[in-house]
Amino acid sequence: MSAGFPWNQGNTGGHRPPLQRIRHLVASALDELPAFLGLFGGIALPVAAYLLRKRSPSMTFWLAWFVIFIYPFSNLIIQIGAVMAERFVYIASAGIAASIGIFVDRATMHKSRVSRVLVLLGVLALVIFYARGTVARNRDWSDVERFWRAEVDQARSEKAYNDLANVLWDRARPTKDERLMDESDALLREGLAVAPRRPGQYTNDRAILSLNYAHHLRDRGHVEESLQYFDLAVRILESMPEMKQVLPSASFYALYGDALLGVGKPVEAESYLRKALAEDAASVAARTRLAESLAKQGKTRDAVDEIRRILAVNPHAEGVYELLGKTLADFAAGTDSAPAVLAEMREKTASYSDSYAYLVMNNADALREKGRLREAVDVYQSLVTHVDSFPVFAQIEAPGVYINMGAAVESLGQLDAALSWYRKALELKPKWAIPTNNLGNLYKKQGNIPEAIKWYREAVALDPSFAMSYLNLGITLLDSGSCPDEPRRLLTDMARLTDDTADNSFYRGFLAALWVIRMG
Repeated sequence: MSAGFPWNQGNTGGHRPPLQRIRHLVASALDELPAFLGLFGGIALPVAAYLLRKRSPSMTFWLAWFVIFIYPFSNLIIQIGAVMAERFVYIASAGIAASIGIFVDRATMHKSRVSRVLVLLGVLALVIFYARGTVARNRDWSDVERFWRAEVDQARSEKAYNDLANVLWDRARPTKDERLMDESDALLREGLAVAPRRPGQYTNDRAILSLNYAHHLRDRGHVEESLQYFDLAVRILESMPEMKQVLPSASFYALYGDALLGVGKPVEAESYLRKALAEDAASVAARTRLAESLAKQGKTRDAVDEIRRILAVNPHAEGVYELLGKTLADFAAGTDSAPAVLAEMREKTASYSDSYAYLVMNNADALREKGRLREAVDVYQSLVTHVDSFPVFAQIEAPGVYINMGAAVESLGQLDAALSWYRKALELKPKWAIPTNNLGNLYKKQGNIPEAIKWYREAVALDPSFAMSYLNLGITLLDSGSCPDEPRRLLTDMARLTDDTADNSFYRGFLAALWVIRMG
């Protein structure tokens, strides 16, 4: 599920399974036997209570009791979930129990002893039967997974499949239990396979099933496959406008838009994100994704305008300053568009200036990644010149800014300036392998091999999991011909790295191949 969107896939308690729901007094579901019998009973019982008012006032009272307490949970008046209804029908069941007692009393009156015994035995069997069922059902209620497994076995409804799948998914995620995840997905597929009452007639439960299955597919890396289920959920939602009264339609649109954006379809994403904002204009997550989709289409000014709208109502929105900084880097070089926005933001963030510092840093980083190095250096310089004005930012981010500034000027060939920036980073954070390794690179570029080897060795000692420093040290040793056995030891040490990422594996393989070639 994309973080930030207000959708809880487990919160479906208010949505009814189709076989336990009647929408109105004259319902489209009356062609189903349970619905027909329910409506018939809802009419017959009040009539019976009325007709018996003189002959048996007590029977009238208890039938009326049942009717009064069952009607609110019958879906004849308002929609009530089957799970919620089950919590209250015991009140109504007292009326049926009393009515049976009165009926038995009347049925055995003036009867023979044998007849009375037979009737009482029948009543006892009935009590035992229902008591046994009640005990079993109470066990179901004691565990949420057992409860929904029982619902799936009995009703096999879309809702039951969905809720059991949610329970299993929630239990699987903390431990990444693939078996439970697979079972959860299988349940969602079974729920989607439940045939609609009529072709093209869907329920809100099917929309929720589709959305949840799309979530699962995306979370497990099947993003392209998830799109068809996001699309199905949205089509169901739009085919029945009344669903928007009970389902978070804005989240449906936003999640679909977010998924489309994730597979590189910003135009389609924009369409659904705008629908989401039409339903919920205050959604920061949807507006943030809309800004991203606009930026990816090259609509930089429109993207900046959307970010302005976010900051106008939520100036501390998470990740928005990073997005704005990256988006400003999309403005063409030589224009005053980005500087104008930066100046505007400096004024608007005067009371929380660290946010402005993060904005500038992200803008400079984005420019450097785009190869616009001189612009990046200018923006970094504007930040480091006033870094003391941003105390929180300076304490956390200043060493990283100095490293990135050093990398930018190094790429411009300004090696002495880069050396100065890397040393500044180490002054603030002395035991950091990255600037230490970078110093080794600089000295190697300057031809000072002994000094380069010294800094590489120090980087390895500072962070034994930083494989790049092993690679740089190994290559430098092989190139220089000094310490011929040390690269072999480095390879052994690299094999013990616990952080065995793809990069680390590549570095180890590259150094091993180079060592074999050089050493014959």
